Amino acid sequence: MKKHFYFLAIILFASILVSSCATSSGTVTVLDKSFNPVNSKISLLPPRFKFESSGTIDIGTEQSIGRMVYISLVQRTTAEWLSPEESVSLIQDANILSEYELLLDGYLKTGIPSKTKLIKLSETVDCPYITLCQIDYRVTGVESMSNYRLASLIIQVIYANDGKVVLELVGNAQCGSGAYDIGSAPLMQKAIDEAISYFPGAKPTSK
Repeated sequence: MKKHFYFLAIILFASILVSSCATSSGTVTVLDKSFNPVNSKISLLPPRFKFESSGTIDIGTEQSIGRMVYISLVQRTTAEWLSPEESVSLIQDANILSEYELLLDGYLKTGIPSKTKLIKLSETVDCPYITLCQIDYRVTGVESMSNYRLASLIIQVIYANDGKVVLELVGNAQCGSGAYDIGSAPLMQKAIDEAISYFPGAKPTSK
């Protein structure tokens, strides 16, 4: 009886160990087969947290995460990327920052972009494609007990002329508490890496 109990305990501990380590599961949706990412000029806008996101994240602001996404995209894809900083700088120089904010907030709420604002934005950054990122970050459970960090990133590539989403990538990652908590920055990078792994022709991450 004792042997049976110890055997079950070992199995339970092993299952907890496996589930507590950082894991991920993402998806890719190619909405337009004609989209060719090779050498395409794409403006990456600063990511936004989804409205229902909760918890704290200790790696800084959305701009910091945007930089992480940009670096990974440049390193792993063949598209020509305009960084979030460069994109915003051009938008500010053109005095359309308020229109950009309205476009982004409206799209995140409804999923329907303003084609007029989108085309104007595309012309400003001189890129036919605009990329939006949504971040979802959560901490579940009770503090000092069984907390889990959950990170999710949605990357959408939009063709500015018609507002169509030509590519959507999703990366998810989670880790457990205590010794199995890898921290916010590595967890977010894991979600980013997974999302980008579905980008057509993406190189694998360097270990």
